[in-house]
Amino acid sequence: MKRLDETPDLFEGLFFVEFKNFAQLKRLKEALKQLDQQMTITFLDGAWEAAIR
Repeated sequence: MKRLDETPDLFEGLFFVEFKNFAQLKRLKEALKQLDQQMTITFLDGAWEAAIR
């Protein structure tokens, strides 16, 4: 985990994850949406990781 912010109205987490294929990413997104349909999810390509270190 790289970052976690939590307030009574907001929860934001930044996690570094790796997927072997797009199907794995899609399954994760669907599982997260089952927890909360209002959830906003953003996936970024790993190329940006070097820029924040």
